[in-house]
Order: sequence, then C-alpha cells, then structure tokens
Amino acid sequence: MQKLTVAKGEKKQYEIENESISSLSFQMSTATAQALTLTDEIKVVVSLRSDKKEIEKIFSGDLLDILQIFSANDPSYWDATQKGAGVYNIPLFFGTVLNLKNGLSLFVEIQNSWQAVDACLIEMATYQDMGVTSHIPIFEKYYLNDTLKVHNYNLGSFVKGVYLNNPLDVIIDQLLIASNQFKGEYDAQTLYLDSFKRGVGSYNVDTALPFSLFNFPRLLDNLNIKITLPSALVGTEMYVVRYVMTEKIVQNYVIKTEEHNQSNMTLIKETKDVSCGCSR
Repeated sequence: MQKLTVAKGEKKQYEIENESISSLSFQMSTATAQALTLTDEIKVVVSLRSDKKEIEKIFSGDLLDILQIFSANDPSYWDATQKGAGVYNIPLFFGTVLNLKNGLSLFVEIQNSWQAVDACLIEMATYQDMGVTSHIPIFEKYYLNDTLKVHNYNLGSFVKGVYLNNPLDVIIDQLLIASNQFKGEYDAQTLYLDSFKRGVGSYNVDTALPFSLFNFPRLLDNLNIKITLPSALVGTEMYVVRYVMTEKIVQNYVIKTEEHNQSNMTLIKETKDVSCGCSR
C-alpha cells in the first residue's frame, strides 16, 4: 500500500509503481459542516503511464465527480463515505486490477484548494489486489448545453455506463440509445421509476442525487444517445464510464486466465462426487 498526504493549500504529484491495485481511496478529514458538497474543491488527475509517458487519462476532475459517478448506481455509496466525525473515505474503483509493473505506472496529482476556514487533510491510499487486467477504466465528464432541450451525443466505443446529474433533480423526458449491440427507448415513466428506486430511502444526502441512464453488463460500441429534457436546464452534467480494451490487454487476459485455470486444476484432488445426495 502506498500513501500520499495533501494538506489544505497544497498540490502534490505521485507515481505509483510496482504494485497491483484495483482502486484508489481518498480520505478527507475536516470539521467543516456538509463537507461532501464542497469536495469539488479537491482536484484530482489520474493517468496511466508507460515509461513515464501518459498513454491514457483515467480521470480528471474533483472528488465530487467521483461521488456522483458511483452514487448514481448506488445512493448508499454517498452515506458509506462517512467513516466518523469529520472523516470521509471516497474510493475510485477501476472495475479491474491494474498491474503496475514493467514500466507501467499510475500518475496521481492532487490539488487541495479547500476554501472553508477549517483545515482539510486529504490522504490517498492504494488498494492492493490480485488478478489480470481486463480493461483500462476511463471516466469522462460532459456539460450539457444549457440553452438546448434536446442533446445528441456520439459517444463512440467501450462505453460501460452513462450517468446524469442535475442540481434541480429534474428527470428527463426521453432517452434513445443506438449502438452495434443494442437499441433502446426510454420515456419519462420508466426513467422516473428507475431514478425513484435509486433516489429514495434513509440516505443522509445533502445534495441532489445523480442517476444512471444505463449501466449494461456488456460494453457498447458506436454508441449514439439522444437525451430530451423537459426544457433547457442549467447545470446538467453527464458522466461516461469506458472500459477500454486493447489487443494486448485481451491477448494477455486470455493467456493469463488459462494459465491460472491450469494452475487451479492441479490443486484439485480426486475425490468422490458428492454433489448429489443419491446413493447411485
């Protein structure tokens, strides 16, 4: 486990190497009330590098963006971040294991621009894990044009999920999805029910919850979406999560998975089949 501590007013950079990790944890300690709503003052950049050169920008935004991306699928994520009085733990999950070896590294930059009077300490820590890399996670943020009611986006390939956040908590009228793998149409009723299920409960949130437009088990390619709002709205944000796969990643995943399966088979001892309770 590797750690980096950033105090109020500081900006630090760190290179994570020689470790296999599946997430980064950002712990924030402050006495400021409703601190989670101010986490946009903590800027974070995470990049995947090869021999110190950037090959993918995994994330560039703030801790509030991370909160909104993951609470869109699970509102309890918001409450789960609070670990005690004035202590919050905000994890960035990759959905896979990144094996940072043989020249691969993760570059992290944190800028603590906390404006409140109270002190604010950010501590980043890596979560060590084991497994084969199945993809490179990429988190993107879009601002919807606040003068338009209808929004069309060509989001391309490797799309895992799309999430929407509006500070007015307004549901959208229609969503159209078209890709190589799937076509779908959702109206205000189905989208509202989906959002309603995610947005209510005994969750102690102090900001409007974002909601998931979709998060399919299979990646979508050549994806186009059309979002229709009730009217032009100010401050609507859209988050796109991609699980990017390269030829090298796929080949290595297949090879390593087969090697692990063969290794596991050697550990299995011959034994009587007891999966069935009959006497035959």
